[in-house]
Amino acid sequence: MLVACTPASIAVADPPARGPQDDVEEFARQMRIPGIAARLVDARGPQWEVTTGLDGRDDKLTTSTPFVWGSVSKSAAAAIATGLAESDRLDLDTAVREVLPEGATWVDSDVTVNDLIHHISGLPHDVSLTDVPRSQSAREVVTTTKSPEHGSKGAFRYSSLNYLLLQAVIEQVTGDAYTRVVEREIGTPSGARITADTPQFTAVVPAGYVPWFGTPRSTNLEADGAGFGYGYLAGSIESLGRYAQWLARSPSLRDSRITAVQTSENASYGPGLYLEQIAGRDVWWHSGAVPGYFTHIALFPDTGQALVLASNRYGELESNEFAAFARYLMCKTAGDQLAAPPATPAAKLPVLAAVIGISFIVVGAFGVWRMSRRCKSSPRRKTIAVGVFGASFYVALGSAAWFAHLLIGVPSTVLSRWTPDIAFVLTALSTTTFVIAVAMTIGTIRCAAPTKNRIT
Repeated sequence: MLVACTPASIAVADPPARGPQDDVEEFARQMRIPGIAARLVDARGPQWEVTTGLDGRDDKLTTSTPFVWGSVSKSAAAAIATGLAESDRLDLDTAVREVLPEGATWVDSDVTVNDLIHHISGLPHDVSLTDVPRSQSAREVVTTTKSPEHGSKGAFRYSSLNYLLLQAVIEQVTGDAYTRVVEREIGTPSGARITADTPQFTAVVPAGYVPWFGTPRSTNLEADGAGFGYGYLAGSIESLGRYAQWLARSPSLRDSRITAVQTSENASYGPGLYLEQIAGRDVWWHSGAVPGYFTHIALFPDTGQALVLASNRYGELESNEFAAFARYLMCKTAGDQLAAPPATPAAKLPVLAAVIGISFIVVGAFGVWRMSRRCKSSPRRKTIAVGVFGASFYVALGSAAWFAHLLIGVPSTVLSRWTPDIAFVLTALSTTTFVIAVAMTIGTIRCAAPTKNRIT
């Protein structure tokens, strides 16, 4: 029997709601992320999870593949300090210089350990002193490194130097290596396997990926032995989930007994974590990033749940995309129904910079060629004037490209780690323009010489 199908008789089913796993996989596709993992866990285990892609060794990503945690590491240092205080081994209201005499010049005399935890010590955001490949402990670095210029305590000023100094305080108070303290105070109670040792980090952490004109480029990350407190802990998505869920069960977080300082109208900062009200719920969260890796944790103390996300691709030009997606996933988990944010790999700025640089190079090369042709036929004075102007312009352009990193206040080594494509364009542009300037100078000298003495 034939059934007549008319528009009025066709029932159109609503498209199925997209789950968080689909969101994660779509984000990975849009951003060309080689490997990504996420899960929502509670006391019973994962409620949902996704692990997809490849690690930096081209092996299939698994729940045991290590990721670098970035600034999520700060919450671990704060948890250790809080635990030491609860067991009467450390007074958080004690001045830093009393606990750690080596750090006396790093902060003012009234700065306490609690001030380090809350980023109100007055220490600056100085990237020249952090993210440095080194094997020394934080205490050794504090002892041997010239102290940074700092302000007075009071205002919230996010700085990883606070947690470098906090790691040194923990090493001093416990009299032990930070890796053993992490294992004893965090790893054992949470059941998480966390890497906090430089040789082990080198051995187990795969390469991450940074954007290279929009595509992922492998980068081997070296640990900062003084930075495990602020950004270089490493562990799998399973370990990150165990750790985050252990934090989410903390009575002090659940009962709002933690002191937090205001950072904005809607957020405050507590023990290495931001606190916000989302969909009527208290949510503690933090993101972390190093070149090649991004992580995010969100804790929901009212239910004991924890959301964790880890990616093995990250570059500073893509920070907004990663932060927006992590926030979307966090808000969706809390109960807010939001549209997924658009995500596009960082390719426009590096490509635009390359196109502009190539244009200047082509124009300069053409200018050198024209000068060699006009030297014989054009008035000598005019040719010399054009040559001097051109050489001066390209020296200025090359200098601007060479010292561009100073305009944003970072060393060139930092720029090359976080945005290698931009660093490559600037280096190539500065080198080539200096060559063009030299060629123009030589051409100008040739034209300035009397006809019988011209260099041929």
